Amino acid sequence: MVERIFNNAGESNTFRICKNRVLFLVANKQQLERAIDLARSKVIANILGNQTRLEDLSESQQKQLKERSAVKDLEVRVALTNAYRHLFYPDRDLVKAPLGLMHYVLPAQDTGLIKGKAKSRITSI
Repeated sequence: MVERIFNNAGESNTFRICKNRVLFLVANKQQLERAIDLARSKVIANILGNQTRLEDLSESQQKQLKERSAVKDLEVRVALTNAYRHLFYPDRDLVKAPLGLMHYVLPAQDTGLIKGKAKSRITSI
């Protein structure tokens, strides 16, 4: 699919002229499914945590729900970051990229880093 989009532009599937201006960040299907499942569970928790329901809970139960919510937020971010690690970009190397596309897998430890700021992390997705 990436190769098809790389070679053809738009819905009309016409030949892409400026191939050097395209790059693809592709998700691992299994990792993406996990991220979607985590996001769904987060949404369900938000729905169950509405104000009317919260009033029925004790303070300790409310605190526990908030802590779980924060953990779920982090789990969703990590899962999305781990899912989108496959980078495809144009390259003229006939040995490593015979079809004109080079594949690079982003290292897991670098996926949340902002280039040039090694200690900073992306905090929102």
